[in-house]
Amino acid sequence: DLTAVRVVSHHDEDNYRRIEHRVPSAMADPAMALVGVLIGVYYGFKNKLDLPKPVWGNAFDSQYMLESLPTNYQESLQRYYGSYVEKTITKLMG
Repeated sequence: DLTAVRVVSHHDEDNYRRIEHRVPSAMADPAMALVGVLIGVYYGFKNKLDLPKPVWGNAFDSQYMLESLPTNYQESLQRYYGSYVEKTITKLMG
């Protein structure tokens, strides 16, 4: 899956949007999954990152050139350790 977080808007209501977090497994701690999303949002705001272009339709379409998410636990851990998210969670929990 290439889309971790989706912001869905309804065409009939411009002010109505919802966030979908689509990655955690059934074994994920919901609170920690939400913390990860919120830290990512905070990181984006803090570093004034540009939003990616909207994806319409199939996120797997090669025109979007999106980086793939980890496909297994080991790859997830490799990306997590040393990341901004890990450092922030460690700081918050420490």
